[in-house]
Amino acid sequence: MNRMKSAVKLLAGFVALGAVLFSVGCSSVYVPKESEFATDQIPQYIVGSQVEFKNGQTSKENVLFATNMGHEFYADLHEWTNKAIAIADRELTKRGSKMAEKPGHVLTLSVMAVQVTSGGWGFRGKVTLDATTGNGITKSFQGEAPGANLHNVASGALSSTVTKMLSDPEIVKYLSQ
Repeated sequence: MNRMKSAVKLLAGFVALGAVLFSVGCSSVYVPKESEFATDQIPQYIVGSQVEFKNGQTSKENVLFATNMGHEFYADLHEWTNKAIAIADRELTKRGSKMAEKPGHVLTLSVMAVQVTSGGWGFRGKVTLDATTGNGITKSFQGEAPGANLHNVASGALSSTVTKMLSDPEIVKYLSQ
């Protein structure tokens, strides 16, 4: 009988601990992958000069961008900007930026906002990216990606945003000079 009481107390303790852990939830900082979602939509053009990238996001603070089943997901926008730069650099390398003989182009990028929402059958990621060219063109781009996996839509939305930036007629004209 005492054994049974001990087992019940132990089980009750585990249930209480589980309830506390569940109610507290947990959080993590997510850095997107350098995905290749939708980059095939970038038009083909030749970059006229080498491109120097600058990270214009000065904040290294973690910002909440999603919650799911008691879990909070945070983004360091400075690190997300580094990933946007890596995606853009990869795509511009395909278009000759590393082979160009002269330096001259500058792109300052800054991821300004990240949001992943859930609903219906999955998630939708949204990313806002500001870009400034060396000749003073400043534009803001927003990309989206739907999907069944929170991490994939976050990475896909970032890639979609870079795709929009590198497809923008004013940005293309600047890079092609």
